[in-house]
Amino acid sequence: MLALVPLGGGLPLAAQLRGVVGDLSVTSLVLLGGWLRRSARAAGPPVPRRTLGLELLLVAGGLVLYPLALGLGRFDPYRLGYGSPWLLGVLLTVALAGVVRDRPLVAASIALAVLGWALGALESRNLWDYLLDPLCCAWALVALARRAGTALRRRGT
Repeated sequence: MLALVPLGGGLPLAAQLRGVVGDLSVTSLVLLGGWLRRSARAAGPPVPRRTLGLELLLVAGGLVLYPLALGLGRFDPYRLGYGSPWLLGVLLTVALAGVVRDRPLVAASIALAVLGWALGALESRNLWDYLLDPLCCAWALVALARRAGTALRRRGT
């Protein structure tokens, strides 16, 4: 509730965060929905094996997409998000691999992001904005770092 209170007569904290980061991606909404579902059922954390694929895809996607879209290289993958059949084909392949390899978060995130993009659910017309946002990429990076730290601690004992 405090995030909705205007700060110093200006915009609320939630609006300021949205101004910096933009809309949450569908992937972030899927992750938040899963967290809310687990919280409501008082269930434990998600099965790490099932989240690893999504974490790897988000970190790889963020590390490739954001620097290249900002002009680091000659190729701009962001423009593929405006309806490239190649991007849609790659996403279909990754989603099917997620189904086959029992990675439901990968398949659900991609399927819902493409559906939201096709329906124009967000302000953006770019598919990448439905798939990734800086917050979900940061979450995935922290999750992978925690996973690596846990593995290193287990090896040391």
